[in-house]
Amino acid sequence: MASTSPATGLQEQQHQASRPLSRRPPSVTPLVLHAEDRVCRKTWPRLPRSRASVPECLPPMPLPRTTADPDESASPAPPHLERLGSTSAFDFWWEQIGSKVMRMLDDADYSVEARARHELLLRRYIIPALGPAPRRHGADDPKPLADSSSYARAANLHCGIPIPRFDSFMCDDATPVELGLTWVNGRPNVRIAIEPLDEEEELLFGNGTLNYRATWRLIHKLEGAGLGDFTLFKKMVAEATTSSVQEAIATKPLGQVAHHNGPQSAIASQFFIGWDLGHDGSAMIKAYAMPNARASELGVSNLTVADAALQAAGLRTCPAWQTLRSYMTGAPNSDLDAGLTSLERPELVILSVDCLDPIAVRAGQVPRLKVYLRYPTSNFGQIVRHLTTGGRCSDAGSPTLWRHVLSRAWQHLFDRDSDTHPEFDSTSALDLTRGTLLYVDFGARRQSEALTSKVYLPVRFAAASDERVADGIERLIHCDDVERGRYAAQIAALTRRSLQNKGIHNYVALGQKKDGRIDVCSYINPQIFTPRSESWQVPFPNWPLAQQHVAPRR
Repeated sequence: MASTSPATGLQEQQHQASRPLSRRPPSVTPLVLHAEDRVCRKTWPRLPRSRASVPECLPPMPLPRTTADPDESASPAPPHLERLGSTSAFDFWWEQIGSKVMRMLDDADYSVEARARHELLLRRYIIPALGPAPRRHGADDPKPLADSSSYARAANLHCGIPIPRFDSFMCDDATPVELGLTWVNGRPNVRIAIEPLDEEEELLFGNGTLNYRATWRLIHKLEGAGLGDFTLFKKMVAEATTSSVQEAIATKPLGQVAHHNGPQSAIASQFFIGWDLGHDGSAMIKAYAMPNARASELGVSNLTVADAALQAAGLRTCPAWQTLRSYMTGAPNSDLDAGLTSLERPELVILSVDCLDPIAVRAGQVPRLKVYLRYPTSNFGQIVRHLTTGGRCSDAGSPTLWRHVLSRAWQHLFDRDSDTHPEFDSTSALDLTRGTLLYVDFGARRQSEALTSKVYLPVRFAAASDERVADGIERLIHCDDVERGRYAAQIAALTRRSLQNKGIHNYVALGQKKDGRIDVCSYINPQIFTPRSESWQVPFPNWPLAQQHVAPRR
């Protein structure tokens, strides 16, 4: 290949970044899987996934943001959940997150109307929920840095980057936001998930280990606007969260909540909220609960907490849950699977449920409940076994197709064959991400039986660089669908970081659809608290944050 001058390469990168992800030559037919990918698969009818549509009464263009949101009167939060608000905080989060989401929507060729509706969603609900702007030592933080993580202290002192006010479990550097792109028939769709952040005095009250009021303020607003039904989520949360949270969200204002000093959990986060942003302007809401803190408080396993949460939701005896539970706990499956040994069994890390809009609920549509599991393995064959729940449910996917898909992922993302385990970076010495994350989901109703699954490959550790990840993603979704190099150029322009390093991509997720398609999704860390200096290296193994904040992704 002929060499390219730096100036020419820069011009080409800028040209690629300016072109929408979904635009391709008219002669190219959108591909999903090659013929050989559809091994041993039937054709199932696709069930439409309901999205919580933005009400039609909303104006087509975003409203100017004021200190008091115009829709708060529609669903007033209880007095003890009222938010103080800050224009400077909004400006910070809009620059760091809101503007990036809008760029992603533009790159993905969303219509003007859809972008306007999603901007309104961002301005009214998502950005205000991120709370105060992070502090900088010596500027707006009179306190010493002792209450911050080692990672945050060193990053601030060496590079002057902000210090997170709460050690969110969302991303390794405590950034409380994760961005995502998933491709449907070659067309990119944008996702965003956040951990809403409390006000400073609320975080101080919980000694930095409680963060929940912003989540419930957001839920009140979303429910009041008719954007989602959180009934099922609330039932689960009643058993999946700590006593302090349960007391506070029930009736008690801040000064009347007893701070329960149970065993300290390595994970302080208890809630995430996510949105799938549709090309039609709709946004499906997903809510996440992490049982780790509650389990630590009670001295029980995460599985025990999950059992209680599903019991409260009326799903404890659901056949799908019982099937999954039997596999997780090592029960054999006749002569198909001998059952997991104690060393092979997973840790349950997140429970998630779709929060459909009330119209969809009344129409009888069923939300999906997802159970996120971390298995202590990176072995190719074992991952296939876990994705198919030991052969218990054919709906979880064909083992033959899973082997084919994962073989391609190993090759394109890790440059290895399926007989070689991806090598995790030596700096990853992590207690919470050692192994493989996947989820199993089923319809949140008592008679549900079918299970489906998705695997999350931790490319931020196992891949050589973000450039390699970007190239692998383009190959997985087929180079005919996305012009080679365009995705990488747009990610570089979005993050303004070098793709020669790694850390921009958290995970690449792969899931099987019932019609034989493979769902590919990339998850992106905005890296608000990660130094930009390529020469500044973080010695992860010795620093607490690296051991605590490795998100078991959605």
